[in-house]
Amino acid sequence: MKILKTLLIIVIATTLILTPTTSSLSRTLGNGLNTESSLSPIDILGIVDIALLKDSTLNVLYKADTGELVVGLKGWTALEVNLISLQIFAFQLPEELDFILEHPQLLNYTKIDLRLNGLLWDTLTEENIKKDLNIRTLYGSKVSPLLGVGLNMEATLTINLKSLGITNLPGSSDWFYEFYGVALKDSWASIEIFTNIGAVDYLLLPPILDTITDLDTHITGIGYPGATVTLNLPKEVYIGNVSEDGTFNLSIPQQSAGTVIVASQKDSITQKESHGTSTKVIGTLRMEAPPDINFMETVMEKREVIIKRETGDYSLKIRDTRGSGSKWRIKASTPNPLTSIEGHTLPMGAIVFIDDGKTLPMSDEVLIFEGETFNDPDTTIKWNQEEGIFIKINPAGALPNTQYSTTIHWTLEDAP
Repeated sequence: MKILKTLLIIVIATTLILTPTTSSLSRTLGNGLNTESSLSPIDILGIVDIALLKDSTLNVLYKADTGELVVGLKGWTALEVNLISLQIFAFQLPEELDFILEHPQLLNYTKIDLRLNGLLWDTLTEENIKKDLNIRTLYGSKVSPLLGVGLNMEATLTINLKSLGITNLPGSSDWFYEFYGVALKDSWASIEIFTNIGAVDYLLLPPILDTITDLDTHITGIGYPGATVTLNLPKEVYIGNVSEDGTFNLSIPQQSAGTVIVASQKDSITQKESHGTSTKVIGTLRMEAPPDINFMETVMEKREVIIKRETGDYSLKIRDTRGSGSKWRIKASTPNPLTSIEGHTLPMGAIVFIDDGKTLPMSDEVLIFEGETFNDPDTTIKWNQEEGIFIKINPAGALPNTQYSTTIHWTLEDAP
């Protein structure tokens, strides 16, 4: 062993003489995901001497249903640790999550499970976990009993974000979170240690969907360019691709209000797949008004008269799929006077709304109806012969044998 160590030192010294510059270590994952740092070979040798694991890997998972962020570090023990050795398990969080390190209750909902050869060895809780805001790192530490070389070791960091009041992960400019993990002997982590001997993994965020209503036949949104988007509906699965500009558009049948759609995306290069994000189809409020309201022909007299509607279906049909208890109101106005084809006009306010004995000119906006939706989403509004929309006018001011018309502006709005 001493001869081998001497030879190793000679090789590194020779490398320094031939190449007095620094060595560059780089990890690349997918399009543009690159972390790079530079250390001299002697610096790297010193870092390797404190590494507890070799061939380590990192696996990051976000469980949307429980709100748990899980970062698992695995590897084989590279050093034989004596009874008094301090073992450090360090996890660096991405920049997008640095705010959670300032949460006063963070350590209450954080743990690190330690396993040897698949068996639970210990669980580190808030008493054994520290944080370093400067390098966005959580540390778990313990004094270990004797460990041999070549044991399979796992250190799994779990943060319950839901218990911290975080139910949605913040966005990232490139759709990926970057995590590092490292296990050390008798040493605290640093940026150089993370980027040179630490294991790295990336968490792909889910796509972002635009609002979906029960009238839509397309689902649109944004995602990671080139990724495959999967939409899970109750009875069908729809798959599409994110274009180079980061948008997608998938055709689907109309869905009922309240239907839950779960969307995820997968990067074909890294094979990273995001967790699913769910959204509900929103109900809508809409109205069907009569295309025309025809009034009876009237004998021209020199007195004011009420001109009634001709026989026909002039009902208003409301469909509200927003759910029971939703309230709404209908307003209407005729901002333009009755006008003939030749351009002759009748006085403003000739169109009136009569309800409960009150006559209101519709030159100003008038409240027509207030309603509330219960179990049935459909409501039909009809008027008897003495209520509704009429013409109130002195016919002497009109041209004989002339047809007049105007437009009613209907407004259907949500009511508090």
